[in-house]
Amino acid sequence: MRSFIQVVLVLFLTLPGPLWAADGPKIPGLVRQVEDLFTPGRDWADIKFTADGIADPSKDTPEARQEIERLTVGLKDFVTRMRPKTAHDKLQILKAFLYKSGPWNDEKTYSYDLADPLGKIRIHRYLSNYLEGRKGNCITMPILFAILGKRIGLNMTLALAPRHMFVKFTDDEGREWNIETTSGGGYTRESHIREQSPMTDASIQKGLYLKVLTNEEAIATMAEVVAEERMSQQLYEQAIAVSDVLLKHNPKSVVTILKRGSAFGAILRRDILSRYTRVDELTPDQLKMAEALSYYNQKAFETATALGWTENDGEKDRWPQQQVNQGKGK
Repeated sequence: MRSFIQVVLVLFLTLPGPLWAADGPKIPGLVRQVEDLFTPGRDWADIKFTADGIADPSKDTPEARQEIERLTVGLKDFVTRMRPKTAHDKLQILKAFLYKSGPWNDEKTYSYDLADPLGKIRIHRYLSNYLEGRKGNCITMPILFAILGKRIGLNMTLALAPRHMFVKFTDDEGREWNIETTSGGGYTRESHIREQSPMTDASIQKGLYLKVLTNEEAIATMAEVVAEERMSQQLYEQAIAVSDVLLKHNPKSVVTILKRGSAFGAILRRDILSRYTRVDELTPDQLKMAEALSYYNQKAFETATALGWTENDGEKDRWPQQQVNQGKGK
């Protein structure tokens, strides 16, 4: 006899189409809050603090916002005194301001948190946590660097690799540079990024990794913490609603695609698989719901795979060496 989940999957594969609304459940207040992050002209610090506050209200504090303003004043004064001639000169000042000890940072630098370099612990993904403890990761470090860089007139945005974020800097001549904020803000070749965080050629060609993020895409990336927090609280419908907004602005975010799919799978386990052991126990509506949930769970992973994503992305020890393309890079 086939298992319950096998029957559900057969139904999913044979019925004419999904029965779950494609844009997910509607949660107007939350959706409106997340959509407001994309209002044109908003400052990145305000966007990041607001997104963090939607995820966890305790993470958007007056003290953290005041600290950003204090840093901005200090950095602008530093720039004025140093009189940089080029954008590269100004970049060096920003690096020194954050990563070299001096009176400008109270002799306490902003450093890489080697205990949690990927920001796996959710509290470490909040900007206020980085500002308070001055230990960051590959999420908070590039975000703060870009926020301050933009405030002194540098052309900066974010870029992604598997399990990693870095800064894309465009100089006065229009040339793009990769900036690795977890390593002192140094210039980094794409070949090195690919060596440290392996990915497929297809994922680059299809715009999944290494590209310059638009303003909309960068904002969506900074706001991923909202969906992550809702998932951790098992508020799966809310996670889907947030993911729908983020994917509208950044449709190739593999993190959000997979999180949305996982949320549908979690609802299937919560509402169907944990309560029933046989298909004949389900009402017709429950059976239709199981089919729809299965569809969107599997569809997410199919979509990510079509974009060049693999389960081994970013894991050097699990990546076949012959697939690592060093490339020319910058």
